[in-house]
Amino acid sequence: MKVHDQFRHHDIITGDPSALVEIPFWMWQAQVGQVREILKKYGATEPDIKFPLRLMESVLPLCQCVFGGRRMAFAPRCTPISTIPAFSQAKRKVFMTATLANDSVLVTHLGADKASVTSPITPSTSDMGDRLILTPQEINRDFTENDLRDIVKSVAQSRNVVVLVPSKVRSEFWAPVARQILETTNMESGVAALRAGHVGLTVLINRYDGIDLPGSACELLVLDGLPRTVGPIRERRNNVLEGSKGLLVEQVQRVEQGMGRGVRGGDDRCVVLLFGSDLTKVVNFPDTFDRFTPTTQAQIKLARQIAKQITSTSQKELLDVMAYSFNADPNWLRASKVAIVNAPKADQSYVEDYVEAERAAFDFACLQQYEKAADTLKPLADGAQDPSVKGYLKQQQAEYTNFFDKPTAQAILMTAVTSNSAVVKPIAGVQHTRIKAHNEQAMAAAEFLSRFDTPHQMLIWAMELRDRLIFDPDRTDDFEKAVQEMGQALGFQSARPEKETGKGPDNLWALGPNSLAVIECKSGAIGNDVAKKDCDQLHGSASWCDTQYPNIPRVPLIIHKSNKFGDQAFPAQDFRVIDAGKLAELKAAFTGYVEGVGTGENWRDKQRVGTQLLAQKLAGGMFVQAFTRPAEKT
Repeated sequence: MKVHDQFRHHDIITGDPSALVEIPFWMWQAQVGQVREILKKYGATEPDIKFPLRLMESVLPLCQCVFGGRRMAFAPRCTPISTIPAFSQAKRKVFMTATLANDSVLVTHLGADKASVTSPITPSTSDMGDRLILTPQEINRDFTENDLRDIVKSVAQSRNVVVLVPSKVRSEFWAPVARQILETTNMESGVAALRAGHVGLTVLINRYDGIDLPGSACELLVLDGLPRTVGPIRERRNNVLEGSKGLLVEQVQRVEQGMGRGVRGGDDRCVVLLFGSDLTKVVNFPDTFDRFTPTTQAQIKLARQIAKQITSTSQKELLDVMAYSFNADPNWLRASKVAIVNAPKADQSYVEDYVEAERAAFDFACLQQYEKAADTLKPLADGAQDPSVKGYLKQQQAEYTNFFDKPTAQAILMTAVTSNSAVVKPIAGVQHTRIKAHNEQAMAAAEFLSRFDTPHQMLIWAMELRDRLIFDPDRTDDFEKAVQEMGQALGFQSARPEKETGKGPDNLWALGPNSLAVIECKSGAIGNDVAKKDCDQLHGSASWCDTQYPNIPRVPLIIHKSNKFGDQAFPAQDFRVIDAGKLAELKAAFTGYVEGVGTGENWRDKQRVGTQLLAQKLAGGMFVQAFTRPAEKT
């Protein structure tokens, strides 16, 4: 077993929540007979097996299998609807939905006609109620989670308030002031209590659809952070399609679903607060804001106009604006209705170009016509302009090809990984593309920052990146991506070798012509000290760097809550640590750097960027000394 695979294996068997490994399709296809026998033996009695085997047995060879530190799941890429004759053979099918996270699932999962999905029958006029949608951190970047909790607690004394959180961990922040925290087991009774009368503050864990809270059941709705992915298969898919248009649409629609919980008809009204740097970014960046329905866009724009009257950081001013909805102010209601009526008719539903082919290929594969399945996907995969989509489709093409031509399947997979490093790695592996420092750090940083249209966008992006740099076992991939983006924003060449090739460190920064930072991110570590396996992993990554970059000095660096190494961990003398304290200093310096650059209009100026890099000690020659500590033994 390769060293890298040993670490992954250890993470899975020890229950590391950040571990997520897709079993290569050639291994799954070779072992599917054993899987079938296990399911036959335990499927009827094991409570964790949540489906009838008869629905899956015929498509077991076509399933993806993903292992995580807490769970394992497998599923076909499309629903095998042929196993449900009453549905598949129905002469007419009517699909009714208010908002789906992604309309493409009607095609891939239910076999609907794409043309029908993209031209749905919709109401001639909107029956949307009045929503006063505010984003406090857009109004005031210094608005904190404690400010939010104080406001919510105040409102909840006389009104029903519902807070949607993405995870059980986040619900703990609200527990001291919540009257009830609802998840699957107590959702029905908790919602009934809200409808029956005054409860106060209710927290819903990761429930953004299927809950109706009309009238006084919810007068203030808070979305506390972006919705999270549920389940290993979905999480894996999102990793592969990260940044694609379809995934952005899905993300926005999940937010839209959540915002609809408190307004269930044209006469209803509700205040909606969007909190968190990630949500603030969604409503401020054109590529995501434009994905909201026209009615929601109109309501957000109207609320922004009203929010301009907030001139201070006091909570009272925000409460005064919210009172327009609470008290049914006639001027507010009139303006809201005008905005809704004048909003343009919603565009046709969004469906990715490739989903019909994806469904057709799956149907061919169900009939064991694997060559037709692969041929159906090939032109879509070859013609895809989005690299993430290209890799996603090519992996599926390789999966079908493997049934009849294993060497060609590996060749297709190799082309897939060149487009999208998140797909399954081929047997032969992937070579690391060497990085080198930019000729001028300030120039590279200025070029990166020039992607933002305004300083406001840049500051919101930086706030969202900063907030991803937290010690959270459930968000380790977000952390590693944030480290990569921070490096780019500082003008360093920045890569993620482990994700891109399956080998090497989590992150690699070229700090200068003769300096590399070899970075292992342990934002999900549970223990107080650096464990032996994490120390060994940094040793392995340092050795990898010596092989890939001979004669170039490197700094082995681990990001961990502590710079203390445990009894069985033996760091090298040159090991450095960004511990919790230094990470806080780095985040503050990064925020100061972006704010300094963003003052005034010319935020792309190389000289200004260089001055701020030096002022915040973020220049390559200063970074290690300013923001790391030496490793120490306990």
